[in-house]
Amino acid sequence: MIDKKDFWEFDPIQNIWTQKADFGGTKRKWATGLTIGAKGYVGTGLDNNGVIYRDFWEFDPGANTWSQKADFGGIARLVPASFSIGNKGYIGTGENENTTTLKDFWEFDPTTSTWSQKADFGGTGRNQAAGFSIGSKGYIGTGVGSSYKKDFWEYTPEETSIAIDIKPGTFPNNINPRAKGVIPVAILTTDTFDATTIDQTTVRFGPNGTEAAPVQSALEDVDGDGDTDMILHFKTQDTGIVCGDTSASLTGETFGGQAIEGSDSVKTVGCK
Repeated sequence: MIDKKDFWEFDPIQNIWTQKADFGGTKRKWATGLTIGAKGYVGTGLDNNGVIYRDFWEFDPGANTWSQKADFGGIARLVPASFSIGNKGYIGTGENENTTTLKDFWEFDPTTSTWSQKADFGGTGRNQAAGFSIGSKGYIGTGVGSSYKKDFWEYTPEETSIAIDIKPGTFPNNINPRAKGVIPVAILTTDTFDATTIDQTTVRFGPNGTEAAPVQSALEDVDGDGDTDMILHFKTQDTGIVCGDTSASLTGETFGGQAIEGSDSVKTVGCK
């Protein structure tokens, strides 16, 4: 099998291929590729000299250029599985230079060009597995290990912790579970999180963070720090908050599919 580094773009509307700038690394085979936002990424693989790689490259289609990023966080390998969720990329499984099948799993953050190891793939070690994502979940299945595989696994990434403020401007956050009004909850923009990226249709609020959907929303500077926050209103009766509860949580996803979670204290009143 001859190593290659040519790279091509497919236009599905015109049904044509256009050659782009060659891959930025050395020519190879059995690499893996994925997309994060508007950028493409290729890394790992094997060349005809038996060299196994862990370098990782970003392709900018607007500029038609490649730039090298931080090397893949695990050991060098070929034919791993990969996918992206939101603004993060994921690579795992594959085979190393000793033909040992692997099951370690890594997350790539393109903003900082850093890798962090995550929970190992749930099945046995393998190479040539299929990987893809649907919404905020990743999937890996099939492949070759000690035998051909047909098992199929779902990956749920860690939730991003966000800052929320129940009933902004008040403390304690008194809530009467018997009230028929609404509870305002602010999602605050911070140095590390932009509240405007949240898909409000995915948001839920209550004791477990799975109960009520918002009935009203707005973007405004809730905490007066100059950033745009999101404020949502939830029907009290829909939240499932009961007398004695001391906290409530909000969960959801960003438009990019990143899971979010935040909690704040509550004090139930009117319960006697």
